[in-house]
Amino acid sequence: MTAQASHDDAPHCPCCGYNLFGIQSTNCPECGLAFDRTQFGISQIPWTHRKSIGFFAAFFRTVRFALLHPRRLAEEMNRPVSLAEAQKFRYICVAIGAGCFLGLAILLINELEPEVPFSMADRLVATLLAIVSGWLFWLAFTGLPSLLCRPGNLTFVRQNRAVAISYYSSSALIFLPVPLVLGIVFAWIQDSINVQFSYLLNLLSAILIFAACILSVAIIFESVYCASILVRRAAHRTTMQFWLAFFLLLGADAVLFIAIPLGIPLLAFYVSVITASLR
Repeated sequence: MTAQASHDDAPHCPCCGYNLFGIQSTNCPECGLAFDRTQFGISQIPWTHRKSIGFFAAFFRTVRFALLHPRRLAEEMNRPVSLAEAQKFRYICVAIGAGCFLGLAILLINELEPEVPFSMADRLVATLLAIVSGWLFWLAFTGLPSLLCRPGNLTFVRQNRAVAISYYSSSALIFLPVPLVLGIVFAWIQDSINVQFSYLLNLLSAILIFAACILSVAIIFESVYCASILVRRAAHRTTMQFWLAFFLLLGADAVLFIAIPLGIPLLAFYVSVITASLR
């Protein structure tokens, strides 16, 4: 390892980001923060310790850590952070999101079935489109924050750490099955409405679909907010830059939603119409 690499990979102050390479004191010379030097080499992210604490325990502890303590998670910039481990965690969350897209597609097909007959080929195509659209959307959604984690004031090593930490903002996606379940219950109630209890059942179904929409929006906002905090703390951004990153990510996610989950099925429908008209 070269002297420059050792300098870049040295611990940094959790408060101001000052490089502590060669500093023997237990206080940051820049801001005066007291720190425990022995903790710099040990990752505090539970996911990296799943072999000792168990896969599911490590996964859900990491979700709690990322969503409830994003500032502490950002301080992992001062410890070794594995980009490969962060990617594995992100892929699990993306798979959950893609599964919810698939569940939503199946639910919509079942609801439209009485009015629009679907052949087996139609179902297979819809399933494939849901999987591809869901996977690509959530993959892009969770990858966007990493684009803001490479400012020029960070070394290459710390930029990679910031990117790895940004992937843990995908934690909020594990709650997507909740609004999907509410939607399934809503569909079941709509199919089972009895005239005698129609008012109460309609009221309950309205509450369920409203809750599902609110939860879906809340999950998106929480993920983007968590990512913005991680970007701000990891890259030492200002408050104004934090809010700029927040709204920038929201706008980019809106574009992605139009371009991928809506764009791919519409493109497939357009191609199928054109193909049918040429027969």
